[in-house]
Amino acid sequence: MGSIEVTFRCSDSDSNGRNDFYTDDVAGLYFTQAPGGIHIRMIEISVAQADGAPRRAYVPPATMTAHPKAGYWYFALRGCEDLDGVVTPYGARNDDRFGFTAVPDQYRTPRDLIFTTNEAGTLYKIDPRGNGCFQTRPKAGSQPAAGALAWPYNVWRLDPRQYGWSKLD
Repeated sequence: MGSIEVTFRCSDSDSNGRNDFYTDDVAGLYFTQAPGGIHIRMIEISVAQADGAPRRAYVPPATMTAHPKAGYWYFALRGCEDLDGVVTPYGARNDDRFGFTAVPDQYRTPRDLIFTTNEAGTLYKIDPRGNGCFQTRPKAGSQPAAGALAWPYNVWRLDPRQYGWSKLD
């Protein structure tokens, strides 16, 4: 996702006249329209279908349904923490920052980890069992409800290690 965001920013994929990151949701990296009404399709449609919290109603093909990709739902993070612990929202576009989290649809084994990354490119992991990453656990294979991803999984933490995350080796 990081390299896709860099490409989005460098090429001004949404033609808004700014070199910014797309931070509204995951599905928009497929469905955002460029001039002429063509979808930018920066990610596979299967990743767009696995957006755990699309922020707007897209007009997908009639055959498209929401479902996890490779057993994961993908989320655009809502903001980042600063040095004082204050969370600043990203908004729909952000000049400097972005973040994503991948959450397993089901927890079956200790290998079913949550992953997160941001503009720095470091990938972190955490074993979610007992951590309550969802405020309301969705039914397996069903798209999570809006706002379902709970703190501290929905924003980028200044030091993720303080919250139990470890760097992916």
